[in-house]
Amino acid sequence: MEDINRVHIIFMTFLAAAAWQDLRNKSVSVWLYLGYGAVACAIRLTGGEPVLQALSGGLVGVVLFAAGRLTAGAIGIGDGLFFVVSGLYLSFYDNVRLLLYGILWGGIFCLFLFLHGKKHGINIHRMTVPFLPFLIPGWIWMVIS
Repeated sequence: MEDINRVHIIFMTFLAAAAWQDLRNKSVSVWLYLGYGAVACAIRLTGGEPVLQALSGGLVGVVLFAAGRLTAGAIGIGDGLFFVVSGLYLSFYDNVRLLLYGILWGGIFCLFLFLHGKKHGINIHRMTVPFLPFLIPGWIWMVIS
């Protein structure tokens, strides 16, 4: 149980740092991904988990990379990188859940943003919204449920 709590705490710091950078700069430092990715690899390698099982969570990020290529960058490379690294901390199932919860919370926010824009005559069609901050309420939802 201590290992799970330690991994969750490390993952939460990664999520918070990445979300903060995404919110402020609309990008996340490669060094953040490399640093937390290296920590996750060390945890997984010392945990004795089969390598394929440990790497399976990162498939979500690989799918996001492919979707980003197919949509000409509508899904950022940073989002794919985030889910590759988060897949080293989380199982495939939990990484998919995190993605879906992030989409849900982001969708709710964008709906309210759209309604606000319509009400006040603001054109929001070209506006970009960083995705990673919406993973925080999704992660909280996962932890408490």
